[in-house]
Amino acid sequence: MKRPEARIPRLFEMIKKAVPLIAVFIAVAYLSLTALLFIPQPEPSWAEAGKRYYYVRPDGNDSNSGTIAKPFKTIQKAVDVALAGDTIYIRAGKYRERVVLKRSGRAGKLITIRNYPGEVPVIDGAGLKWAGSHTLWGGLIDTNEKSYFKLIGLTIQNSAAFGIGRQYRSNPKESSHIVVQDCKIYNTLASGISVIYGKDIVIDNNIVDYACNTVKSNQECLSLSEVDGFAITNNIVRNGTTPPSPKGKGGEMISVKDGCKNGIVAFNTVYNFQKLGIYLDAYRGRQENIAVYRNVVYQPKPGLATGIALGSEKGGVLKKIYLHNNVVYNTQWGFVIAGWGHSGYAHPITDIFILNNTCYNINTAGILLTNPDSRNITVKNNILHGRNSWTFPLYATDGADAARVKMSHNLIQKHYSKPSKEPYYITGTDYIVTSRPKFANPPADFRLQPVSPAIKAGRTLDGEVCNIGAY
Repeated sequence: MKRPEARIPRLFEMIKKAVPLIAVFIAVAYLSLTALLFIPQPEPSWAEAGKRYYYVRPDGNDSNSGTIAKPFKTIQKAVDVALAGDTIYIRAGKYRERVVLKRSGRAGKLITIRNYPGEVPVIDGAGLKWAGSHTLWGGLIDTNEKSYFKLIGLTIQNSAAFGIGRQYRSNPKESSHIVVQDCKIYNTLASGISVIYGKDIVIDNNIVDYACNTVKSNQECLSLSEVDGFAITNNIVRNGTTPPSPKGKGGEMISVKDGCKNGIVAFNTVYNFQKLGIYLDAYRGRQENIAVYRNVVYQPKPGLATGIALGSEKGGVLKKIYLHNNVVYNTQWGFVIAGWGHSGYAHPITDIFILNNTCYNINTAGILLTNPDSRNITVKNNILHGRNSWTFPLYATDGADAARVKMSHNLIQKHYSKPSKEPYYITGTDYIVTSRPKFANPPADFRLQPVSPAIKAGRTLDGEVCNIGAY
């Protein structure tokens, strides 16, 4: 048998003879591939006939036509050409640009800007500045007073002002029919998401992380102002400020303010914040018909701050507010009905219903009432559990009149009765006193054990039997 090295010359001869064939094969393959590039690629199977789609990819070219085969390079180019009813698909990759919306859609034909299915586009504003950003106005995606559009599945990070928002204008136009969904907003010096003066706004299933993270910020992490008709649902809002500026002025996490009305704040998770988890502030407007429910607001470790707060800082009216089936834990106060704000103004708050909530491991009081202008407050079917033996169920001070509170059927840590002199410690009627509500597995699971004293111990507003607490 020949040694292996004896076969090498013969192998070289075979390769030498095969080279022309290989060259022919490569040439045919090249021509075939070139031909394929000139064959129009079909739209993905989920594309609807008769609709117009544009595509953006980091290696595209803004001189292209924006098809899936010839995508644009920048999101702004696609936004510039998109018309009502069009969809912009953004492919995976990093886009170092600021995007300013140029036109609105219309009823039934929203402009959609979204991720390509299964891919993660990142809009990164690191190092970018614009007019107004020094005062924390304008968005990395600037909504520019436009309406009828959707933003879906985008990652927006490192903004010098808002993640999604607009410039300041003294006489703004109304923005309406906006959907922000499945987005991740990270590290913004002002609000992660901001809508000012709008109608029919949906903010759903987003993550807002490290927003308002500078001492210059006086905004809130997720903020609506002067909006009629809204849903803030299924969002995670966390880490309200970040070192080296842990005392940023914008410590409110979800804020609904300045005359917002006819909306819901529901199924959100809020944690790790400096001041207020969820804040409804009428400010100088008439703010009403808002339900806040099925939210979880907490500090990772027992600490300060407030779970859910109500205010009217500059003479506005806050009324018809329903706070029910929320969980608040590891904070200083569960709920606050506040009298803080601008001096020289009344702070009217009325028709407030705090029903079937669970406050757990609260430091000072389940409910703090500091508003002397508050009226008609109902506190019913709540678990008000404290981490101290002396934690108050309801603590009223600063001129607030506890006699205006109708309080009954709550599970409390300790009975107090001090009705004649401030501060007032209020217990109400038909209460249960216990330090052991018997949850399933707090803080992971606040459902009640079958032996909990809160089972069927509550009464609805209609007098029907119900459980006390959020579940």
